[in-house]
Amino acid sequence: MSCKKILVVEDNEDNRHILVYRLRKIGDFDIREAADGQEALGLIAQDPPDLMFLDLKLPVLDGWETARRIRAMQGSVRNLPIIALTYRRRQGSQRKSRTLALVQSSRELRVTLRQRVSWQRH
Repeated sequence: MSCKKILVVEDNEDNRHILVYRLRKIGDFDIREAADGQEALGLIAQDPPDLMFLDLKLPVLDGWETARRIRAMQGSVRNLPIIALTYRRRQGSQRKSRTLALVQSSRELRVTLRQRVSWQRH
C-alpha cells in the first residue's frame, strides 16, 4: 500500500521545516508543503492528502477560511482530518518568541497522530 499523504500548511519556513523533519522521523509519509491557504487549496484540488496540518494565521487566505472552504467541498475531501497549528508564548519568558504548540517533541506529534487520525500502519 502507498504511504499516507500529509499536507503541511505553514507560512513560516523554519516552522514548516521543523514539522516536516519530525514527521519524517516518525514514519514514511508523502509530505507536501504550502505557505498559505490558497496554495493549499490548489494542492488539495490536484491530489487530496490523507491529513493536513494547518496554521491558523496565514497570509493570502488564513487557516480558518481555508478549513471552512475544505468543509464546503464536495466529496470525501470535505472530511479531511485537519490538525490546527497554533502558537503560544514560552512559559517564563518575557520575549515574544513563540513555539509550535503541537510540535514540541516528536513523541507529542506521534501521540497526536495516534489520537486524531485512525490510521493503520502498513
